Amino acid sequence: MEDCIFCKIVSGQAESSKFWENDEFIAILDLFPNTPGAALVIAKNHYESNYLDVDNQIVLQLMKAGKSAAEKIRSGLKTKRVAAAIEGTGVNHLHMHLYPLHEGKKPDTHDEKPEFALEYRGYITTKPGPMADRIELDTLVKDLK
Repeated sequence: MEDCIFCKIVSGQAESSKFWENDEFIAILDLFPNTPGAALVIAKNHYESNYLDVDNQIVLQLMKAGKSAAEKIRSGLKTKRVAAAIEGTGVNHLHMHLYPLHEGKKPDTHDEKPEFALEYRGYITTKPGPMADRIELDTLVKDLK
């Protein structure tokens, strides 16, 4: 796609800090990291960013590529874990975010203020929310079946 920055990165028309690739995907360091080593796994072919609208085989390949790139991050940065997220926002080109979980003092999540959002705010969080009401959960699960 002509105006897609990820297509330009894949083709070499735009700079990137590539550290891994295979036939279908590349992994680059994020130009706007929120932690050292934050990275993106980007499809070499242009697919829509919403993975729910992409063929299952491509999504499976993305997961495998993400794991391979995450293993490079884990070994290179000496982290035990690397989180992955596929938000499908920002650039409309299939990609996965990788976040090294650097060791440090782990906060007691019970001391944190619960966080809950009814709408997408441009980011996701893994902080726990307030305890859900059982009746509300049972009502919601009916919509999911």
